[in-house]
Amino acid sequence: MIELLTVSPLIGDLENELLSFQESCGSRDCMIHLETEFSLNAFPDMRALFFARESGHLVGVLSVFAPTRHEAEINAAVLPERRRGGIFRSLLSEAERELARFGYAEELFVVDSESGPGKRAAARLGGTYEYTEYTLRYAGPCPEVPDRDLEIRRVGSESLEDLVDLRSEAFGDSREEVEAFERATFASPE
Repeated sequence: MIELLTVSPLIGDLENELLSFQESCGSRDCMIHLETEFSLNAFPDMRALFFARESGHLVGVLSVFAPTRHEAEINAAVLPERRRGGIFRSLLSEAERELARFGYAEELFVVDSESGPGKRAAARLGGTYEYTEYTLRYAGPCPEVPDRDLEIRRVGSESLEDLVDLRSEAFGDSREEVEAFERATFASPE
């Protein structure tokens, strides 16, 4: 029997179990990243991490990243040997009930471009490709920054208005949502 549960915040043994689970799925399916930092979510009290257990073992996980009030990003993984058994749909149903409580109507499924199973699961739900995102990793300071009359500096909350202007103009997001997101970013431990 599959047991569904939500956990917030992620602590101790469960965090280690989740890392092991991600590695197990990722070694067979490409990179798996399940969001576990929810301080940027627009609704801090919204449940955002859903687990499926069978005989005490983790068999599926779904996480919700929702930094705006209109769209929620869904990441999920199910152990390969337990797929096609309704685990993902059960997790998604639980997450959608929670999202409905907060008025969300739009979901964005985050799928690795190399994940055939992920693409097929999204397609079965009627999902269509929308866009590609790339991840950048900071590898340390550049050896030399060319002189281009450009100032690169660390910013903090004193630059909030400039950041809100930049992001709302660049991405078309509302100033209210951008400001809430930036404030949450400054407050986030990560």
